[in-house]
Amino acid sequence: MSTGNNLEEIYSNSIKILKDLIAFKTVSGENNTQLIDYCDNILNTLGAVSFRTYDEEEKRVNLFSTIKAKKKSKKKPIILSGHTDVVPVSKGWATDPFDATIKDDKLFGRGSCDMKGFIACALAYAPIFSSSNLDRDIHFSFTFDEETACIGAPILIKELKKREIHDCICIVGEPTNMKIIDAHKGCYEYTTYFEGLAGHSSQPEKGVSAVEFAARYVNKLLELKENLKSRQLKDSIFEPPYSTLQIGGIFGGIAHNVIADKCHVNWETRPVVKEDGIFLNNEIDKFTNEILLPEMQKIYPKSSIKKNYNW
Repeated sequence: MSTGNNLEEIYSNSIKILKDLIAFKTVSGENNTQLIDYCDNILNTLGAVSFRTYDEEEKRVNLFSTIKAKKKSKKKPIILSGHTDVVPVSKGWATDPFDATIKDDKLFGRGSCDMKGFIACALAYAPIFSSSNLDRDIHFSFTFDEETACIGAPILIKELKKREIHDCICIVGEPTNMKIIDAHKGCYEYTTYFEGLAGHSSQPEKGVSAVEFAARYVNKLLELKENLKSRQLKDSIFEPPYSTLQIGGIFGGIAHNVIADKCHVNWETRPVVKEDGIFLNNEIDKFTNEILLPEMQKIYPKSSIKKNYNW
């Protein structure tokens, strides 16, 4: 085949497709069905086989489409993965964010880089895959709500397991300045809720301050934060090279002279290895169950500490 002409055609098609994709206002949390229909139609005309997975309201949808190999081999299938949602529009746009504008060889539009640009490139190249003598399956995976909490991808992964689609090479088209990123830190977000017993500040021994126990909990987390640094692996590729922990917020109390009966702490950790996440959770749960909670319940038996994993 003539790669020169094909590359020119692919470039032209990718720009057209990208303009179309940007026009779909797929802000996280909103319906993305029209964009998925658009992608599905392109792939179906090329002979791809697709299935969809949905959120509980069937308002947001994932698409998984496959151009099958024409000959058998032991080569792993390749997944071209991208998310269809974009963050809400911020102030300061000089152009319509949902109407792609080309200026000085740059294309401006919401999601042009992150990451409808990758989806457009994958779809523009799909005709080449379809007409080639493929020796491996090529999968197209387009998900919803990555920008919020990666809500769509876990639903799709669950379905892939049911269909026994596994052991694939996955290329995720996030913007990385054209550098290959082959590893990423994990991310776990938590909210820990404290419930004690309200009372007047003049008699603190008769109440259970959720704020004070939350503060002790946070101090323990900060101690563990330092411990994570000592667990740094040799030749770590990350910056910083160790697992991190961060306190996002502490919320509780209603007045200076009222013992707070409720408080909650938002925190997260980004482990470089799974073992660090396990270590951290084991240590904070041990501190909670063996020290904090018994002290709270000694005064007020209905006191509680509940740690919720937000993802």
